[in-house]
Amino acid sequence: GRGATGTVWRARQRETAGAEAAVAGQPGETVAIKVLKEELANDADVVMRFLRERSVLLRLTHPNIVRTRDLVVEGDLLALVMDLVDGPDLHRYLRENGPLTPVAASLLTAQIADALAASHADG
Repeated sequence: GRGATGTVWRARQRETAGAEAAVAGQPGETVAIKVLKEELANDADVVMRFLRERSVLLRLTHPNIVRTRDLVVEGDLLALVMDLVDGPDLHRYLRENGPLTPVAASLLTAQIADALAASHADG
């Protein structure tokens, strides 16, 4: 998928990550790789925010927050390797299935609030 700051790719891990990797994975495991747009990789402020995002995400352990595994730096390319969350995003889900029931919306909101509380508690 594409976003304001980059593109997320589905990838398959070819070999076990080295000791420097944040979270080792298994060969053949599917992951998501969030690649920062090339034109943004030359902006020092954007790069610093990207690196801060990585350090914050590495510290967070929560069932409703995607686990970050590693940072890739290859020349001007910056990327985060993350667990893959398979399935549609909320916008697509709602477009295909219609509005959530009040109970489902409440449960989703509670999960989001719990994840936000965990991230704010971490600083």
